[in-house]
Amino acid sequence: MSQPIDMGRVGRGGENAPAGAGRSAALIGGLGGWRKDLVYSVLAQIVQKLPGLVAAVVLARHFDKDLIGQFFFCGVVAALAATLSHLGTDRHLRRSVAQRPEAAADLLGQVLTVRLIVVPALWIVVNLGVALLAPELLILSALTTAYVLVGDMFYSFSATFVGMRWMGLRLAAGAIGPLLIALSAVTALRGFPLPTILALYILANGLMVVAALVAARARLGPIRPTRSGAAVRAILVVSAPFLLTEIVLLAQAKIDVVMLFALRTPAEVAEYEAAYRLLEVTRTLVRPLMMVFVPIAAAMAVSGREAELPGLIARLLLAVILAGAALAAVGVLFAEPILVLVWGAPYAAGAGVFAVLALATIPLFAVMAAVHLASALHRERAVLAVLALTAVANGTMNAVVIPAHGAVGAAWTTLATEAVAAIVLAALLTRWARSPAPRAEARSDG
Repeated sequence: MSQPIDMGRVGRGGENAPAGAGRSAALIGGLGGWRKDLVYSVLAQIVQKLPGLVAAVVLARHFDKDLIGQFFFCGVVAALAATLSHLGTDRHLRRSVAQRPEAAADLLGQVLTVRLIVVPALWIVVNLGVALLAPELLILSALTTAYVLVGDMFYSFSATFVGMRWMGLRLAAGAIGPLLIALSAVTALRGFPLPTILALYILANGLMVVAALVAARARLGPIRPTRSGAAVRAILVVSAPFLLTEIVLLAQAKIDVVMLFALRTPAEVAEYEAAYRLLEVTRTLVRPLMMVFVPIAAAMAVSGREAELPGLIARLLLAVILAGAALAAVGVLFAEPILVLVWGAPYAAGAGVFAVLALATIPLFAVMAAVHLASALHRERAVLAVLALTAVANGTMNAVVIPAHGAVGAAWTTLATEAVAAIVLAALLTRWARSPAPRAEARSDG
């Protein structure tokens, strides 16, 4: 049985501080391997996002637009369930493994214990709710939430691999599900109905999770569930700010779809989500940087290299803002041709939505980077407060704008609230990097 890990002391001092700091220093090494890690991370994001986009495009071109709108709506519900299912443990696990790599197997075992209980419970609760409120969506919802929840289990392994800087392993294991999903979607061309295709998605993600488990056991040794209630409670407490942050981020990203579904039509949901999903692939430019440098920043914070943090964070923020600006220019100039090329002529009406959401990539990239980097500095609670306020503002503005202006209005509220969040978080992150919290403060904030 795995031994309980004192989460409050992971990488923050205490009796084992010198040893932990030494192992963290070994992870950052001089940053000599970061370029290779970045290449692996970029490839991992491409392999995970591009096949999913291809699958969605195949389905959108083959099935009725209203059916795809219902599928996209079920996907939003499934994404919320997936966020709840890991309870914030993935970000915590990545940081903790980077700061205490010798405990990786025990940490992963404890997180999996929690998730194996929560995932099936959430699947039941979500679909009971659908059965009561929208029974016509039950089959679609049950299959969609199943494949998303099973696939999301992989991210516990992914967080461990990233924390250990095993980017190549993460790439290889994480490619299995998306590639098989893309192949499964092609069966639509052979006349397979959508429920059958979604059943194949479940199988694809299940194979990916099994492969990740086998790889983790080969590298770390046995991954055993914990029977310690104290260990589970400690995980939940220390991960709670991450969970709340991820819920707020998801609400900010998906409240538009939910309110469009409630206040407008499934066809508008399809147009909005088609534009959003296409732009979501561009996040492959940000996530690899965070996958590589957040563990490095977390390790710097406990290995005597805090003075290097301001420069690292400033360069990362500048890089993601410039990347967002370049993508925004392309999206605004070529909105309609891009949508027609990818999704087909029926989605040309979403060009205005796509253009506005393309502009929103600039602040969105900055927000993504700031959230991840703040977690390395144990500042997730302060970030949560900022994001919660902007999410409430987004929902409030949507309630006024969507009935009159539909999907385009929802896109403008996203741009406005993401811009506010980006400015505030960038200013706070700059201050935190220059004046790191003392370890006692970090302990209470993590």
